[in-house]
Amino acid sequence: MSKVGFVGLGVMGNGMAQNLIKSGQDVMVYDVRPEACDAAVGLGAERAGSLEDMAGCDPVLVMVNTADQASSVISALSKAVDSAKGLTVAIMSTIEPQELRKLAGQYKAKGIDVIDAPVSGGPVLANAGQLSIMAGGTESQVDKVRPALEPMSKAVFHVGDAGQGLAMKLVNNVITIANMTLVPAALKVGLEAGLNLKKMVEVIKASAGNNFVIENWEMALLVMDIMIGNEASKQNQLKINEKDIRAFISLAKEMGIDSGAGAGVLSMVLSDDQADKALLDKFKAAMA
Repeated sequence: MSKVGFVGLGVMGNGMAQNLIKSGQDVMVYDVRPEACDAAVGLGAERAGSLEDMAGCDPVLVMVNTADQASSVISALSKAVDSAKGLTVAIMSTIEPQELRKLAGQYKAKGIDVIDAPVSGGPVLANAGQLSIMAGGTESQVDKVRPALEPMSKAVFHVGDAGQGLAMKLVNNVITIANMTLVPAALKVGLEAGLNLKKMVEVIKASAGNNFVIENWEMALLVMDIMIGNEASKQNQLKINEKDIRAFISLAKEMGIDSGAGAGVLSMVLSDDQADKALLDKFKAAMA
């Protein structure tokens, strides 16, 4: 397997890239913030001076925040890639399926196969190499990138053609974000009513309200610490949640569905009833 390129070493991408390196693969990394690559380079990755330097890698994994950023990455690669040799780019970010399909069509003639491979699990599981990955593309395209995906995941699911991985991710995300928003809000009310937090978690685990957040409560606290442990992190996470839910609603509309459920989750995300550091500190104290 040739050198693997990895673009975007943020909260999620850093752990993903490090697990790829630890698996023994030859990896080149790039981030607009050069210091974000330091840990990966310390483990043996090669630091790319520019995105164009990655045109010799195959595949290139992209973990950025937006569709515009993903498009900019592919545009830069297209200027240096050898179209005769070709290149596969796996977009691991959460963007809209139609945006992925547009990129795939736009760069096909330039020898770049664009597929989607979004992830689920959050930064704790990214660091542990235990993400779920939902891949969309042809069987041969997914098989080509699978060796680069497996070191960072507990499972790689091939769910269909290009864009289908993102459709699956949006379905999963609307459920995840609903749980991550509703569970802290509900437990907050329980605390104010005088209930014991440990007992609430125990009871919910044994009851119909059980879900991934409650089932993995201690890990959920670690994830919340990363995502909402300070105001800047909280606001960034709320923007990401809003983006993802709006993408789900857009997908539903594309399918001819007016998703009241999606609108309801969006309303929760935009409400003032959000977990914050003060509530997180209460949870930690109650679990001590």
